[in-house]
Amino acid sequence: MSVDQTISELSGTLAQLSSLVEHINGQINGITSRINLTLDNFDQAVANIAKDAGSVTYQVGDSVSQVPSSWVFYMLFITLIIVFILLSIVLILNLITKVHAIVRIVSNKDGEQTVNIFHVILTPY
Repeated sequence: MSVDQTISELSGTLAQLSSLVEHINGQINGITSRINLTLDNFDQAVANIAKDAGSVTYQVGDSVSQVPSSWVFYMLFITLIIVFILLSIVLILNLITKVHAIVRIVSNKDGEQTVNIFHVILTPY
């Protein structure tokens, strides 16, 4: 009798394990289907981005090829950049000279040498 009882208990335990495995399998199927859906959406988004990048590349290439003398355009662009760099250097030098003059005025003691501050600030260069 105890062998039959042990076998029936093992059979019940195996039935419970079987239902537990079926439940876990259902949960895993649900999770994997959601992961697959998310990955499919991500894959479609990456494909759309690649397609958009390809079309932008084509449009840029087409636009550049329509400029008959592109070297002239690039030379003008580089010249403009150089002019802006030189202008910024001139403005920085002007700022440094103005600050130096203001520091000289502020640090002037006992009226040794007077400089008109408005003349220093308002002069263009």
